[in-house]
Amino acid sequence: MYPYYYSFSPFHVFGDIIGWVLVIWLILWLVRGPRRHWMDHHMGHGAPGRDPGMDVLRERYAKGEITKEEFDAKKKDLMSS
Repeated sequence: MYPYYYSFSPFHVFGDIIGWVLVIWLILWLVRGPRRHWMDHHMGHGAPGRDPGMDVLRERYAKGEITKEEFDAKKKDLMSS
C-alpha cells in the first residue's frame, strides 16, 4: 500500500497549485514591490514623466490645443498644488 501522499486527491492538486501561485507571487513582489516603493518614496511625485497632469498638459500643448500662456498658467497651477 502506498503512503497517503501518493494518492490522487483533487484537494491535494488544488492545494499545490495555490501554493505555487503564492510562491511565484511572493518572488515577483520581492523583486518588483520594494523597488517600486523605494522609487516612489525617493523620487517624489514631481519626477519627470511621472505626473499624469503634466503629461496631459504637455500633450495638449504639443497638439496646439492650448497656447504658451495657457500652458504656463496651468503648469504654475499644477506645480503649486
